[in-house]
Parts: sequence; C-alpha cells; structure tokens
Amino acid sequence: MNAAIKDGYQAVLDYWPDAPDAPWADYAIAIAHRSAGDVEKARARYQAVISERASHFVATRSKVDLAAMARELGQTEAYIAALGDLVFDTPRNKENTPIIHHSARELAGVQFAAANFEAGMTALETAHQKDDLLHQMRNHLIGPLHSLRGDKAGRGTQLVEAAVKRVFDAAPLQLDTDADKSRWASLRHIVAQLYRAAAQGPKAIAVYQDVMKTLGENDGLWREVGDTQAEMGQHAESRATYGRFKDPIAGLVRIAGSYRRENKLPEAIDVYRQLMARDADHAKQWQWEIAELTFALGKYRDALAIFRQVDLPPRDLQRISDCHRALKEWDEAIVILRQVQTTHKELAPWALLQIGYCQEGKGEKDPAINTFKTVCKLYPRTGEASVAHQHLEADYKITVTLGGVKGE
Repeated sequence: MNAAIKDGYQAVLDYWPDAPDAPWADYAIAIAHRSAGDVEKARARYQAVISERASHFVATRSKVDLAAMARELGQTEAYIAALGDLVFDTPRNKENTPIIHHSARELAGVQFAAANFEAGMTALETAHQKDDLLHQMRNHLIGPLHSLRGDKAGRGTQLVEAAVKRVFDAAPLQLDTDADKSRWASLRHIVAQLYRAAAQGPKAIAVYQDVMKTLGENDGLWREVGDTQAEMGQHAESRATYGRFKDPIAGLVRIAGSYRRENKLPEAIDVYRQLMARDADHAKQWQWEIAELTFALGKYRDALAIFRQVDLPPRDLQRISDCHRALKEWDEAIVILRQVQTTHKELAPWALLQIGYCQEGKGEKDPAINTFKTVCKLYPRTGEASVAHQHLEADYKITVTLGGVKGE
C-alpha cells in the first residue's frame, strides 16, 4: 500500500501538482490509508484535502468519508459533527448538492433515533420544503418510532406527537377544491402512518375514520383500518373490516391473508374456495393457493392432486415433484424433474440438483454423487453448483472443481 501511495498517487502530486487529477490523487491517498486500516493517517489526509482543496468536489467526498469512518468506529459525536459540517457548513454547488441532501436525510435519521425531533427537522429543512418535507419526515421517523416503542421515558410518544403537530399545522383549513381535499387526505395518511409506527393503533384508526367522515368511505381506507387492527392483534376485527369492502373479491383476498397470518390454514382454504367460485378469471391463482396451503398442512397426496389440476408450468411441475418427494415417491419425482430439465432449460440446474437429492432419498449414494458432480460440471456459475459443491464436501468429503476450473 505504501508503494502504491508513493509511486502512484504521490508521484502525481510531486510532478504534476496542478494537473486536473491532482486533487483526486490527494483524495486517493486518504482512501488508501483508510483501506489499510490506518485511521489516524486517513483522518489527517482527509482533513488536509478538505482544508487545501475546499472548493473542489473531493472536499465534499472527504467529509462524507470522515462521517462514514466515525459511524463505523461507533464515534457518535464525531459522526453527528461530520454530518453537521456537510449539511450546514459546506458551500453547495450543482455537483455536491445531491450528496449534501443525502447527508441531511442521514443526519435527520440519526437525530430522530435519539428522539431529537427539532434537530432532525432542522437538518431535513436544508434539503426539503413544504409537503415534501413532511413526507421525508415520515420516511425517516418510521424506523426510530418502531425502535422507541415501549420506551420508559416516553420518548417515542413525544416524538410522534411533535411530528403529528407538524403535519396538522401544515394541513389546509378549508376543503373548497379537489386539490385541497386530496392534500388534506394525504397529510392525514402521514399522521396515521406515524401513529401506526409508534404502536398507537387506536389513534391511527381514529384518523382514518375522520377521513371517511369528511371525504367518504372507500376500500382503501377500510383496508388501512383492517391492517391497523391486524397490527394490533385484532385479527377477527380486521376480517370483519375487510368484509366491508365494496369490492368483495378484494375483501376476500385480505381475509384469506389474515387467516394465513394467524396460521389458520383450513379457514384460509375455505376463503380461497369462495374466491374460486366468485372470481372465475383468476380461478387458477386461487386453486394454486389452496394447493400450497394443503401442502403446508402435510396433506401431500391431496396437494398433489390439486397441483396436477393447475396448469401453471413450470411451477406446477416443480411443486408436483415436491409432493412426490414429500411422499418419498422418489422415482415419480425424478420423472417429473427430468421433464423440467428437458422442457425448461432455465431450470435445468435446479432440476438436476433435486434429482441428486431424490437419488439420496432412494439410498443410491454413487448415482447421487455423480449427479452432484454433473451439476458442478455443467452449470459451474449457478447457485445450484455452489450448493452441490458444498454438499459434496460436507457430506461426502469429496472436493470437485466447478466446470473443471481450479479455484472456482
């Protein structure tokens, strides 16, 4: 590394100090020190670049790297100071403004995580204004609000209420035009999302109900109410809410998903059967979901029969082979996998790997080994080859090369 610095970057600075590449050579030396793990030399060089080349883009890049170094080293105060220098003290131009804006959002996230709402907003305000500012605020508050749930000092509650007040203060007071109504509803959605992130579901639901009362009901709002109830663990209530959809198919889809999240698979299957009867255009999709849930219930023979009825190649063939394997019907599985291998070339590596596993299941050790070797030989740059390679080494103590090339 020292030779690279001396013979490469430093040579540029020594012999061509005014060359256009000289600032970049200076910056590259700092990067080289950082890559070598020499923190102090790297920091000193970055600071020199910032001081001596203040008007060049490398000064901004150096400040970014100093902030990243502080973050990586767990030096929170130095990290915040470095971001603050970028956001508040760095002259902006067309080239560096996007980077400074990114740093402003990063600094806001750090301040929000520490429950410093106003400091976070001060950083965001250097990059965003008006409603865009509020959307960015929401984006960078979601994570901290999740993390501060249950905080004994109540910092999460203080944070969300400060944010909500910001949004309410910005909302239009009169709803005379469609634009006013749309903006008012959009800002109310931000408030509800903040409450949900802070695990204050009842307040979020109250906001959605306020929007319904003011602008009228729609399935989108009922969906948000149902999803909020589900987040609160009120699954039966959420399903009742989804049942209020004007689009009954969309409502049934949400209800089926609710049962699945509760691991109530038979109930979900019943809903998918209703969907098959009421939504003929998507019957295959709902039949597929029934097959998947039947498989998840361990009813492999029944699942096999359903997958055979669904014409969705090549996925149906893959799942049919999975059913045969679950039933330990190795030969039947291999027949299906051979079909996948020959008719769907993009899945050939996957199919051949599964054939190897089937041969293992049959107790045919040598054929299985040969199949895994073939995967490595024919498809060396695939994930399946890596799996086969590891399997041979771990289970059979056999080392092979991928594609016949050493070091692959």
